[in-house]
Amino acid sequence: MSSDSGELDGDRPAGTVRHALRVQFELGFEGSSPCPLQEFDRSPTVLGQQLVDGDCHADVRLADDGDSDAVIHMENVPDEACPCPILAAHGAVPNITRVADDQFRVECYLPDRGTLEPLVEELRSAVERLRLRRLQQLDHAETGSAELTTIDLSVLTEKQREAAVLAVSAGYYETPRQTSLGELADRLDISKSALSQRLTAVESKLAIAAFGSTGR
Repeated sequence: MSSDSGELDGDRPAGTVRHALRVQFELGFEGSSPCPLQEFDRSPTVLGQQLVDGDCHADVRLADDGDSDAVIHMENVPDEACPCPILAAHGAVPNITRVADDQFRVECYLPDRGTLEPLVEELRSAVERLRLRRLQQLDHAETGSAELTTIDLSVLTEKQREAAVLAVSAGYYETPRQTSLGELADRLDISKSALSQRLTAVESKLAIAAFGSTGR
């Protein structure tokens, strides 16, 4: 069955779904952060993190700690600016992979591509800076293995990234296509020609980032 549908394979336990995308976000806050992980003087390594009955629990180790076996357990009641409950509400389990200065990096898996756009919009309304760094499409073959197609979005401008997220989320790059260029352009409130040029620039940059410049 298609992973985009969220349906279960016959040999899988009830309550499980195949993920379609792996996403990496970089989030930042101006001024005080709602996340206590950014209150340490030293960058913490997050060993485990989960939401339990609305509370955030995390086990962390501090960089260059004299006691290398010391692990700190933290509990926090997240507010509306905390990204973890937002991710959880969209069926994603947050994995905080890096905390440094005024930003942190979060990876998660999404059950279908349609979840991506509303998740990005909700995160954007909660944090001051949001950067979608990487998309990894999980293409499950009949053998059950997954071929990984990674898209590094760090090379794109904000407008190009917005167009790319919408195109992927709406199924523009599916075969057959699930939406048209005109429909995407209407949603972005730009002309078809402007969107075409923007997506062409996106595809060119991603190709260069993936395979290197042929001029070198």
